[in-house]
Amino acid sequence: KDCNYTAVTANLNEDPELQHLPWPDKSPDLNIIKPLWAVLKRRVRSRFLLPTSLKQLADVFLGSIQLETIQKLYGPIVCSFYLT
Repeated sequence: KDCNYTAVTANLNEDPELQHLPWPDKSPDLNIIKPLWAVLKRRVRSRFLLPTSLKQLADVFLGSIQLETIQKLYGPIVCSFYLT
């Protein structure tokens, strides 16, 4: 089943229960993608055999991302909300 992310986002923006943060949408403070890529690069490079196909690389990524990793990357963001 395809998911229309634009429609989902639009519905979320209309939800009166959601509180929106006054923060720029492209703020590097809220973006964990660069640190996440760094984690993934280290994990790929530490393997004995490097992936040789896109599927193998995807398997490494999906198998190495754990909830704790994401929580650690978001930790400083959450702390910054309490400090401001």
